[in-house]
Amino acid sequence: LLYRQQAAGGPPAEADLVAAQYAGAKAGLKPIYEAILAVVSEFGPDVEVAPKKSYVSLRRQKQFAIVQPS
Repeated sequence: LLYRQQAAGGPPAEADLVAAQYAGAKAGLKPIYEAILAVVSEFGPDVEVAPKKSYVSLRRQKQFAIVQPS
């Protein structure tokens, strides 16, 4: 897996992961995602937003939510 990532130029950037999730038919859901992040940012600086391949994890010490375009 690491070899594939290195051969492809490294792991995908977080912005690329989010852009891929909200591409095509799911583009209309992007404003909802942005609104959720705006609210979550008010929870405090310790909240981590961690994009994955098919969802975005929201966590502090433990994951408390995911945002997934469905």
